[in-house]
Amino acid sequence: MPTKLTVGYCRKKGLADYGSVGANCSLEIELDNQIVGNANRLREAAETAYLAARQAVEDQLAREDSSSSSAPGSNGTFSGQSRNRRPSRSSFRAATESQLRAIRAIAKRTRTDLDPLLSRLGTSTLEQLSIANASKLIDEMKAKITDGT
Repeated sequence: MPTKLTVGYCRKKGLADYGSVGANCSLEIELDNQIVGNANRLREAAETAYLAARQAVEDQLAREDSSSSSAPGSNGTFSGQSRNRRPSRSSFRAATESQLRAIRAIAKRTRTDLDPLLSRLGTSTLEQLSIANASKLIDEMKAKITDGT
């Protein structure tokens, strides 16, 4: 029977007018017996999973900060999507290989032309996407699948 490790991270930020925005991520991974039997490797696996969950939450909250603005009197709801914003070169973090694989797989499955989507995000290739924009693109593509469009 495989051993499973579950880790999670959540964070909530206060907004103007008593609003808030939050994000959470939970991961469950199977561990092989070599890792379970070695305390150092087990701790490293747990820490790596935790850091991945934490980064996902922080990226989501950063997307909320960079792509939305809180309108006065809106009780913390978001409006005014800002497009074609790219982080400064010093804070730019490229999309992960997993994100790029996911985008390619969804595009292939749905026969989606990525060029217009990439152009809207201010890039010409997938490799130029930031982590935040890649995540946003994945979310949009998944939403279209569930909407049936």
